[in-house]
Amino acid sequence: MVEEIWEELAKEKYMEWELASAWRSWELNSLKETCEAALNQQRALEMSRTEDSSEEAYTSHTEQLKALDRVFEKVAEDDKPTEVPDYLCCKITLEIFRYPVISPSGVTYERAAILEHINKVGKFDPITRESIKTGSKSGYQRGTGILS
Repeated sequence: MVEEIWEELAKEKYMEWELASAWRSWELNSLKETCEAALNQQRALEMSRTEDSSEEAYTSHTEQLKALDRVFEKVAEDDKPTEVPDYLCCKITLEIFRYPVISPSGVTYERAAILEHINKVGKFDPITRESIKTGSKSGYQRGTGILS
């Protein structure tokens, strides 16, 4: 039951992030188009003031457009989904920690996953195969729990 609630919360949070991300993306794209149009207008105005269209003016305009692209690409990076680092994920479930505990060997697991492993498979660390004793009070402290 708790697991389903966590999954639904995660889905809702992700959908909320996606919606906000889509809105920011639309705003950025709109602003980028406006900036490009302004640069193009500025170039057209400069060309109408001078008789010749110099290579230098064209190069300057092209460089400004490239710089604008780089700026907007850098800003858009914040809205791209990224991979969750391994150190934030349980080695058994491969999901993000909610209630991490640390085994004597220093490997961190999701509390429910390691307890299920201990109850079903045996009292040993699934990665290092070292023996694990349960029942320690310190073993279940949130975030810094240690199984001993």
